[in-house]
Amino acid sequence: MGLFGKSKTQQIQEYIKQAQQYKQLGDYKTAIAYLNKAQAINVNVEMIWAVKSDIYLELKDYGNAMHCLNQVTKLNPNNAQAWYYKGNISWDKGDYDMALFSYSKVTALAPGTVDAWVKRAFIHYHANQLDSALFCLNKAIALDNENAVAWLYLGHVNKDSGNYNTAQEYYMKSYEINPENFYVNYALGELYEIMNSPKKSQEYFDKAKDIDPKEYAEKRGEEVIEEPSNSTSQEPSAETKKVNPMQKIKEAKELLDIGAISQEEFDEIKDKYLKQA
Repeated sequence: MGLFGKSKTQQIQEYIKQAQQYKQLGDYKTAIAYLNKAQAINVNVEMIWAVKSDIYLELKDYGNAMHCLNQVTKLNPNNAQAWYYKGNISWDKGDYDMALFSYSKVTALAPGTVDAWVKRAFIHYHANQLDSALFCLNKAIALDNENAVAWLYLGHVNKDSGNYNTAQEYYMKSYEINPENFYVNYALGELYEIMNSPKKSQEYFDKAKDIDPKEYAEKRGEEVIEEPSNSTSQEPSAETKKVNPMQKIKEAKELLDIGAISQEEFDEIKDKYLKQA
């Protein structure tokens, strides 16, 4: 028996409970302190690492988050949520091989996770693995018939395979779900260009250009023209005026204390807001 007659397991559960309460309040420093106390009793508890990973994910500290998630999957290789978060971190870093490995774990453990199927398809498609992409997209559509991204990539796969009529059908399904999406409008413009339908092609290219002129210009190899600012005043915006510089410095210090940012990053933040104080 330990503190106040509680067993070690009870102490750990109490510390985790306290950590979760402080996490809900946004006091991540105290939450992590309680989790560290729990790990001082037993470092091999999945829930402790899982709660820690949630905190670091909220702080966008992906290095520490990945470390914690690795511990979770080491202790419980069947934790689909941990694999999903690992996939997302790898995805954001551009490490698509690791992302694919993680998302494949997710779809094996939790085959109803639509987003994992779609992201697997994205990776396979851009690796020119069209059969694998098609397999994943069909899984995604079977789970969510209104997934605009899955229909978009089904269109891509069929266009690249020379199945233009089928590609048109799938692109239109994506368009019907999300007509304001730049990529489906641009894809339709390209497809109709290939199919020698210049009027339709220009119609969708114009829509894409209206949605995102900069992206359109980059894709078409055109010069990007920056719109001039309408503002003639150097007066700070209402949003800027609301910022409390000392509060921002305090928040940054708390992140520094728990290792979420480096000393150099803290100094940059401090210097920035001291100038506004």
